[in-house]
Amino acid sequence: MYFADDGSANDDSTCLRGVGLAVRAPSWVDNLITDSSAYRLGACAPVMRVAWWQGHVALAEAGLTAASQGWLGVHDPYEVRVGARLKDGVPCPVPAAA
Repeated sequence: MYFADDGSANDDSTCLRGVGLAVRAPSWVDNLITDSSAYRLGACAPVMRVAWWQGHVALAEAGLTAASQGWLGVHDPYEVRVGARLKDGVPCPVPAAA
């Protein structure tokens, strides 16, 4: 005998009836469960991709904002976007940080 979440006692016959019902279920029940799981997974993937993209864009915008305000030691947003500084209007490589 074991106890359910609500504290009521269950004997093994209850459990065996539940397992037997699952074993005897027609194949279309299995197909329905499998298909609904695949559908939910397929629906979740695009949502997760959109969430990732929004986070990616937000981080990029935050980096540009921080750079344009001098928080990163960089004063030119072009340097952050392109990775080069302008010297007399011509891009030149940014020296590596020490």
